[in-house]
Amino acid sequence: MNIHPIIIHFPIALLVVYSLLEMVSIFSWKWVPSLKVTKQFLLFVWTIWVFFALQTWDLASDIWEYPKNLVHEHERRANISYILYIVLSVYYLLTFEFVQNLLQKVHKNIVPLIKKIQEQKYISIIVATLATLWIIALTITWALGGAISHWPDTDPIVKIIYDIFVK
Repeated sequence: MNIHPIIIHFPIALLVVYSLLEMVSIFSWKWVPSLKVTKQFLLFVWTIWVFFALQTWDLASDIWEYPKNLVHEHERRANISYILYIVLSVYYLLTFEFVQNLLQKVHKNIVPLIKKIQEQKYISIIVATLATLWIIALTITWALGGAISHWPDTDPIVKIIYDIFVK
């Protein structure tokens, strides 16, 4: 039984919600403080979930009898998507006071550097841009997964992405 699609779809849906909240927070400065906890929760919990979901990949790739270049490209794109979330997770992790206290013990100059980065005017735009890039990377990964499970000609978007990245 292929459990990969069952385990991966739920966290992806919530990570899409995270990304959309990240993009909305650029334009809605009043909401930013109240959205921060929600965004962090979605990001941390579901980034961890996706880590475990990605471990089901080996089970899925053993079951599929599709062109190996398609399966490998889907896996590569999923890893790119996940790396973007790791970057965002690390950024938010560094905003926690207890993490900064731990880092202060390791190196005294690192916390002022982190706070300086957080105070930058454009940091929210950079974070939202990373979240937008993730949605683009996810769309490519999704389309390639669709090509694996339903063949490339099933959907016009899947066909276009398949032709660009695999053919």
